Amino acid sequence: MEVDNNEESAEADIGIIEEITLVNFMCHHHLTIKFGPHINFIVGRNGSGKSAILVGLTIGLGAKTTFTNRGTKMADMIRRGANAAVITIKLRNQGREAFKPKEYGDVITVERRIVREGASTYKLKDKHGKVVATTSAELAQMLEQFNIQINNPCAILMQDTSRQFLTKATSKEKYKFFLMATQLDQMQDDFNFVQENLKSIRAILSKKGRMLPDLEKQMQEFKQEVDGLTAHREMAKNAEKLKEMIAWSQVKDIEDAYLRTEQELAKLNKNMESLAKKKGTHQDEIDKYMAKIAEKEAVGREIREKIDKFTTENLRLQEQIKKIKDQGVEYERKRQGLDTKIKSRVERINRLQRQINAEKAKALKDTSAETAKRQAEIEKKSKLLETAKVDLASTIERREQVEQDYAAFNSQVETVDTKVSDVTRQLSNFSRTESQLLGQRSDNMEVFGKGMRQLLELIQKNKNRFSQPPIGPLGLFIKMKNGQEKWTTAAEAVLTSVMARFLVATEKDSSVFKQLAHQADRSPHCFIVDFRNNRKYDLPSSNLPDRTFTTVLDVVEISEPLVYNVVIDQAKIERNILIEDPIEARRVMFGRQTLRNVTQCNVLSGDRLFITNGSQNYVANQDSRKFLNVDVEARLKEIRQKITEVKIQLDQVKSEKRDLDNRRTPFRHDLDNLKNKMNKLTLHIGNYEREISDLQNVRVEEPPDTTELEENLAIQTAEKETFEKELEEHENSSENNSSAILKPLKIQYQNQVKELSTFTDEQTTVSDQVRELVVNIEQVKNSLTYHGQQVATIQKQLDQAQLENSEKKEALEEAKAKALKFCAPVAVTKTTAQIDAELKALIAKMQREEAGRKKSPAEINKQYKNAKQRFTEIEKDLKRLGSFCDVLQKNYDSRVRRFRAFQKSISTRTTALFNAHLSQKGFSGTIQFDHEARTLEISVELENALGENNVKKSKKIKDTKALSGGERSYSTVALLLALWEAMENPFRAMDEFDVFMDSVNRQISIQLLIESARDRPNRQFIFITPHDHSVISNSPDIRIHKMHPPERGQSTLVTQGD
Repeated sequence: MEVDNNEESAEADIGIIEEITLVNFMCHHHLTIKFGPHINFIVGRNGSGKSAILVGLTIGLGAKTTFTNRGTKMADMIRRGANAAVITIKLRNQGREAFKPKEYGDVITVERRIVREGASTYKLKDKHGKVVATTSAELAQMLEQFNIQINNPCAILMQDTSRQFLTKATSKEKYKFFLMATQLDQMQDDFNFVQENLKSIRAILSKKGRMLPDLEKQMQEFKQEVDGLTAHREMAKNAEKLKEMIAWSQVKDIEDAYLRTEQELAKLNKNMESLAKKKGTHQDEIDKYMAKIAEKEAVGREIREKIDKFTTENLRLQEQIKKIKDQGVEYERKRQGLDTKIKSRVERINRLQRQINAEKAKALKDTSAETAKRQAEIEKKSKLLETAKVDLASTIERREQVEQDYAAFNSQVETVDTKVSDVTRQLSNFSRTESQLLGQRSDNMEVFGKGMRQLLELIQKNKNRFSQPPIGPLGLFIKMKNGQEKWTTAAEAVLTSVMARFLVATEKDSSVFKQLAHQADRSPHCFIVDFRNNRKYDLPSSNLPDRTFTTVLDVVEISEPLVYNVVIDQAKIERNILIEDPIEARRVMFGRQTLRNVTQCNVLSGDRLFITNGSQNYVANQDSRKFLNVDVEARLKEIRQKITEVKIQLDQVKSEKRDLDNRRTPFRHDLDNLKNKMNKLTLHIGNYEREISDLQNVRVEEPPDTTELEENLAIQTAEKETFEKELEEHENSSENNSSAILKPLKIQYQNQVKELSTFTDEQTTVSDQVRELVVNIEQVKNSLTYHGQQVATIQKQLDQAQLENSEKKEALEEAKAKALKFCAPVAVTKTTAQIDAELKALIAKMQREEAGRKKSPAEINKQYKNAKQRFTEIEKDLKRLGSFCDVLQKNYDSRVRRFRAFQKSISTRTTALFNAHLSQKGFSGTIQFDHEARTLEISVELENALGENNVKKSKKIKDTKALSGGERSYSTVALLLALWEAMENPFRAMDEFDVFMDSVNRQISIQLLIESARDRPNRQFIFITPHDHSVISNSPDIRIHKMHPPERGQSTLVTQGD
């Protein structure tokens, strides 16, 4: 049955389905339906073929069978028993947006024929049934014109898609459904297509850009050919000029050779005269040196005789002094033994005497007379005690004064001892330096150690293996500043660790250097630095010592910035201060005041002073190599002068020490005497105190028996007298005079040692002078022999030069005559060989150009013009296309930004409409979009759901699978209506949207669909339901199509009013 109401005036002009006819399609033998322009309902029981109408609609407009979920191939769509099926669809084609209105008119009929065997065909007919086109491309163009999205599942929602959408679709599938419904996927594909085209254009631009240098090169080659045409004529003229120059250059060569022989003759004659004079001078020098050698050898013999004499005498004195010292030691040992025995007996006697006196005192009666006597004795002892104490205090005061004076002398002696050690060390260092300098005469690189020259040669041979040539040894770039040469030894002591090192640029260079160093048997150590950073360090004053001190940095000059920076980093030369006097250096470094920014102190000899962990350190300079001096002979002379000076200084310091020792001896004797006196006074005071105590404690008792004590006293007294006699005899013996005998012997020995040292120095000086004279004689003899050989050689050269001179004079006259016959004289500024080579090169070049020129001048000019034009055009095209590409990229970026905004807007609008449609049933819902992950999540809140105790309360359903069939169907309707708002398809269709709804939900859903459709009067809607149409109200904009089950022989749908 079909109910047809009047259509509203706001109908769509294009894309509306006016009629569909199905012949032998699925279950229909022949079915024709005429649709209303706005709202259409197709109702009927299951199996009546309702869904087949939508399947026919999609298949007829070009969809595949897989889209309908009703088969796998087109043959499945043909009715059983038939061999072919025909689908005919009439679409409205009116208004300004009509598709080819002149060809089709206001109605386009699309006919698709499907056969079991073979491909399906299309026919597009005009309003009169005339076939206009038969291609699928024409159909696709029409669908695009009408904006019909036949493959959009939201535009035509099939039965299976409607049932499974909310239950089985994943979040990604729901998002894909959303993109297809809103055509955002097509827009994204368009953007991707544009982006790929942009990449392709840029790749082409890049390829053409790489071609441009080749074109330019080709153009320049053609230009060179063009320039060669002009240059060829100029070269011919130049060749003639060169030939004239050759003729006169040959004359000039002969003339120059003649002049050279004249000069050589004059030079040889002058050399002969000079050599004759030198020979006579050398003979005079030899005679003079021989006389001096004889004189020095006589002096040396006298000195050796004196040295032998003093050496013998000194040995004798040493033996005598040793013997006297040994006797003195034995004498002192024996004297101390006797003195100890006497003191022991004295103590025993005193103790026995006190015991006897005490025993006898006890026996005396304490009478008044005895008491007075004791009191008088006590007063006498008390006076003696007081006098002894005063004497002791005076003696102690005197001893303290003497000790202070003695300590002062000891301090001076220690200072002098330090000077002796320092000067002796200087002498030793200078001697080592002299030996090393003698070895440096043959190779100045040996100062940097053995194998240095071999290492430098290896580096030169392997220079291609380095990214940057190594710099070194560093000592070659360091020298003393003018006027600061006295600090050479001190500076080298600080710099010795870096002087033989090298600088390399990379780790690879370091490995190569180490290999070469091992070959040269050298230390492989080197510093890796950045050769690009060649600016010297700017050292702030806050990091430097006080300016009152001179540092090593102040006295050296470093020419290479990289070496300067490395020496600063490694040797800290800016923090090494210099002080000439070692004693002053000790006072400064080891004083109480802490020095700012000072690492160590160096003295003239190179000795170093520094503090480590609170410990004071003085390290003598053991390395006497000289890196900073190049003139070995001058350095030798300087070192020998310093050796002489240091020897004199050593003698002076030793003399000063002897004088101090002599002056200190009396104080030592005074201290010994004062000590003995203090001991005696202390002993007396103790005796007086004990005696007074004994007198004060006397008691009258019976006289005791003291016989045994008195006998013991007599024995001790006798032993004491015996020991005193032995001591007196020992002191009077000759052994006691050892000190008096030893002193003059020591003085005599020291004087002879001093004289012997003087004679030794004189002998060394004379030996050096003799050796120097012998060397000079050898040098003069060598010179004399050399000059004799030169005289013979020059005489031969002189004879040969005179012969050549006469021959060249004749050749010159002959050459001038020949040249005048060829051309007039011309100026010549180059040699004949240069002119000849230039002429040959010019002729060869002309011949090559002529032989290699396979094109005419006209062809060469044309090729150059074409190549230049092509290069210019491509260069302009590249710039133009590059600008176009930039503009296109800018527009693309702008459209992508607007697309993102549009995408967000559609998402927000869809969510709002979905919630609005749900709210009509008392539900609410949200749609969560994740455009990055391309997912869509739907949640529905059922406000009237029953909770515990049948109380209504809202609950949120995140998983739509938990909804009932009716709730899920209604939610599907709400979602599709929300998506339809974003679609531009002229018609929309929905199959069995209410299949799981109860009557209440079905009525609400239908009402919602009708209201939503009426909001879009310019769109066509097709709804399919298996229920009756009693709930659908009659209205002019609604057309209801009732389907009856197919009957045998029925060919058309019978419509009737409902």
